[in-house]
Amino acid sequence: MSIKLLERDIKALLIKHLLEKSIIEKGDTLINEFSIDTHTRRIDLLALRKNTTIGFEIKSEADSLTRISGQIEKYKNYFDKIIIVAAKKHIPHLLQLVEPNIGIWQVEDSSFIVIRKGRSTPVKVKENLLKLISLNFLIKIAQSNNLNVPRYSKDRKSLEALLSKLSTSKIRVELHLYLSEKYKIYSSEFMLNFGNQNNYDSSALALLSPYSENRLLIKTRNQKTFETLRKLTEEYSDEANHIVVKPPSTKLQNPVESLDDSLKIIA
Repeated sequence: MSIKLLERDIKALLIKHLLEKSIIEKGDTLINEFSIDTHTRRIDLLALRKNTTIGFEIKSEADSLTRISGQIEKYKNYFDKIIIVAAKKHIPHLLQLVEPNIGIWQVEDSSFIVIRKGRSTPVKVKENLLKLISLNFLIKIAQSNNLNVPRYSKDRKSLEALLSKLSTSKIRVELHLYLSEKYKIYSSEFMLNFGNQNNYDSSALALLSPYSENRLLIKTRNQKTFETLRKLTEEYSDEANHIVVKPPSTKLQNPVESLDDSLKIIA
């Protein structure tokens, strides 16, 4: 009897398989739930491998294929290779729906079968490559390439037009540098923990995303702590500003009387 796997279970098994088959290495960058096209689409797993982007879309038994055609059309604009990892029941339909250059893998009983290998088609449209890069990093690229751009420019459209003067290969290198810088810390942390003591549990996937629930909880807690400290600092500052310092008495006290008074209290 085959095991019914959920998407997160398939994803954990997939990463294990990719590492064991050396399709990716520990030093490569993995990105969980990567958004494109102004966040209207999100691929399940993205791997940066030797200056190539490999996108994996997962379809478990619980998923439908109603959106797959639209998803693949978008993914082709941004990723060099796309592989659909699907439950057995989806395979016949996928073979009809998806063009030959898209890879199709079947998952069943925790193992993977390559139904269609697919092929890599490097993205060459500069506009698509640049759209995956943040505005601040676009400015950084322009400055490092001696392109005339105001340091604090916020006009993304003008920046993309300016950077289109660079070669496609140069933009691809910059894109991979940007993605690596942004996601490497999460990918490295995940790689260090995933598979320890032969544990490939899907819970480790939380480490792979800067937007995971655990990370958001930690961020929220830190923000609350900072806000509390800020309020305490402000209150202390206000109190300090309102302290009234009484001037010293102009009446000089007799040292002898003062000593006598002190001795009376002690007695």
